[in-house]
Amino acid sequence: MTAFRGLTYEIQCSPVLDAAGTGVGIFGLVRDVTETQLARQQLEFMAHHDLLTSLPNRVLFNDRLQEALYRAKRRGTQVALLFFDLDGFKQVNDTLGHPTGDRLLQWVAQVARGAIRDMDTVARLGGDEFAVLVEDIDTPVGAAAVAQRLLESLGQPFADGERQIATSASIGISLYPNDGLDPDTLFKAADMAMYRAKAGGRNRFEFFASDLGTTAAAIFTKTAWMRQALEHDGFVLHYQPTVRLQDGRLTGVEALIRLRQPDGQLMPPLEFIALAEETGLIVPIGRWVAHEACRQWKAWQAAGDLNLRMAINLSAREFHDAACVRAIGDALKTHDVPGDQFMVEITESMMFPDPIRARTMLEELRDMHIAVAIDDFGTGYSSLAHLRDVPADFIKIDQSFVAGIPTDEKTCGIVRTIMAMARGLNLQVIAEGVETDAQLQYLRELECDEVQGFLLGHPLPAAEFAHRLEIRRARG
Repeated sequence: MTAFRGLTYEIQCSPVLDAAGTGVGIFGLVRDVTETQLARQQLEFMAHHDLLTSLPNRVLFNDRLQEALYRAKRRGTQVALLFFDLDGFKQVNDTLGHPTGDRLLQWVAQVARGAIRDMDTVARLGGDEFAVLVEDIDTPVGAAAVAQRLLESLGQPFADGERQIATSASIGISLYPNDGLDPDTLFKAADMAMYRAKAGGRNRFEFFASDLGTTAAAIFTKTAWMRQALEHDGFVLHYQPTVRLQDGRLTGVEALIRLRQPDGQLMPPLEFIALAEETGLIVPIGRWVAHEACRQWKAWQAAGDLNLRMAINLSAREFHDAACVRAIGDALKTHDVPGDQFMVEITESMMFPDPIRARTMLEELRDMHIAVAIDDFGTGYSSLAHLRDVPADFIKIDQSFVAGIPTDEKTCGIVRTIMAMARGLNLQVIAEGVETDAQLQYLRELECDEVQGFLLGHPLPAAEFAHRLEIRRARG
């Protein structure tokens, strides 16, 4: 069969022979089989999809789940199965009628598709039961983030004409390989977890394993804290100095975020940034960081002509957000901060999987005179080929390498190589995590440009940082 101008044809050919048996031509028969082919495709679709919502059905979902388990076994990754149904769906059908219930299910399918990644699968298994397949996750946080997005999306009222129908869902989560090695076992585990979610009050998710149930509660709590912090000024920036090795002059500060917990204690970024990335909260958090860092720079500059380069870290999700560069520019403009007093730090891995777009974004930042630093250098895709194409000004040697100098010869060799690469590409080098005089002296001998670490100064709140700086100035 062949296709031409939207139609499908079946072509049959046979040779035409003369009396001597010699081929003199070809006899062809062309038949339009477009309708037959469309009918076959429709039957194929009906066999693997739910006709009401057009989502994959149980048959197709099980096939995809089994394939995902094969891939996860080869790669050594986890797979999450989310099983959910609607809270109170029977009441909707009984009181408002099945046509309304069907429209609600179609809306749920649309909302669920929008709440998951393109690589994941959502299916309708029957009635008001749905399942989501989440692949390539390293920790339960990834599954929890998808469940949280589903709950938030399905928690919005469904507008059926002029009627608003309140909805919610209960979600059970099972993980491969922790909770099962085959689809049936994972479904049973997710089903049990879903009923535990219903028993716990509905409109929530639960993991199958009890210890992961505790993790789910912690994720709920941290997510709530982050949302409250955005609304009620609950985030705090601490500032760590960067010092030029040549003369000991303070050249800049790095803004490091903290989350204030309800008890007043500050949570370090390692405990909440990954969850913020998974839930998407990192984007508004990043906007807040940019504005607060710019506001603080302007306040210091106005108070004492303190012109220190201000550096902020961009997460992968922020960096790949289409509005990232514009948002940084807006923060600079709002607080009247010159671009040449600002720096953004990204990691090597953030240049992938779309290096062309990433390079364009970095060039746009540099067009605004904003400096670019490659953070945690040496832990990702370090190579001359990659560095050559990255429009950067600084590289920051990761603290894991700094910790090994000057006693570990292999680590010293790596640091010397990084220094040579940077020099060859006309990049300045900042060594982070400097904690001892021996490390400082070794870096000075290598003619490292700038250093950062506890030996030079701990991250401090803005007021305390300014006070320490005044003391430093007074001492000369």
